[in-house]
Amino acid sequence: MFKTLLEPHIGKLSFFKVMSGEVKAGQELFNEKGSTSERLNQLFIADGKNRQQVDRLRSGDIGCTLKLKNTFTNHTLNDPKFSARIDPIHFPPPRVRTAIIAKNKADDEKLGEVLNEIHMEDPTLEVEYNRELKQVILHGQGELHLAVTKWRLEHIYNMQVEYLPARIPYRETIQKSAQANYRHKKQSGGAGQFGRCS
Repeated sequence: MFKTLLEPHIGKLSFFKVMSGEVKAGQELFNEKGSTSERLNQLFIADGKNRQQVDRLRSGDIGCTLKLKNTFTNHTLNDPKFSARIDPIHFPPPRVRTAIIAKNKADDEKLGEVLNEIHMEDPTLEVEYNRELKQVILHGQGELHLAVTKWRLEHIYNMQVEYLPARIPYRETIQKSAQANYRHKKQSGGAGQFGRCS
């Protein structure tokens, strides 16, 4: 599986490439990563926004199917008698981060669900709830990536959100025991100063 989309009125649409053998509509396959079985009830060849239903796809074909429950991008499906796992797509690490909040406090829970859906479609966008900072942090590839995500939230999911600078946790950790001595001497007329600490 190399791409997952969520389409309104249809649900989850999974795109895949057949690496060997053939896949038939209604076939039961085993998910190596999730250790579950999945039934491919319908098979399609995608042509832009149009989909043409087919009975089978052979090695080398690219197709899509609907409503897989436990299969996502980078998962491998096999015949139950055969075991193999395709090397997953390696996505680039995120480059920028920002905190995100819903302008309407009632949308806080919905925001978490929507961000997880967007991450499922776009694995390069990472979502993290930082307990220490008490912020939801979005990690993306750049400013444009975060701007497009905000546009999608506002125009597709009808949620008003705001980006804030992500807080930085300042802290120091004592990692080992140590000893130090200091002697302070200052003579500027009169009694002067003297101190010693350990």
